[in-house]
Amino acid sequence: RRLHDPPHAPSGGALLSDASSAAAPGPHGLDMNRLVYRVLWGGVLLSIAVILIGLAAEAVSPGGFPRIPAPLPALPAEVAHLTPAGLLSLGVLLLILTPISRVFLTILVFAGERDRTYVLVTGIVFFNLMLGVALGLLGVG
Repeated sequence: RRLHDPPHAPSGGALLSDASSAAAPGPHGLDMNRLVYRVLWGGVLLSIAVILIGLAAEAVSPGGFPRIPAPLPALPAEVAHLTPAGLLSLGVLLLILTPISRVFLTILVFAGERDRTYVLVTGIVFFNLMLGVALGLLGVG
């Protein structure tokens, strides 16, 4: 059995004939599990890289460690100037956006498979995530 095989898969990665369709490629050849895995892994690796660059920028810059994150409206300028606060804030923002992008991607996959039930359920989850982000940006709560 390989490390990433589901528990119900025999060794070598072949799925059982009664396994769920989410683990097998969809009608367009998409393996949803592999796609989601790559999005999550890519988002985490990118955020770690940006945070490490921010820490390196902090190590070579005068002044102390940033005590507050860069404000969202100022983030593009902070990142363009490679400020530690801007890079660290961007890294954390990327880490936060990674699971949100996974939910959005899942909506697209389910829509491509014409699975209305899962599009609706995942759409509700995405709406709730975006509502939380919006309320957070507005300072509500």
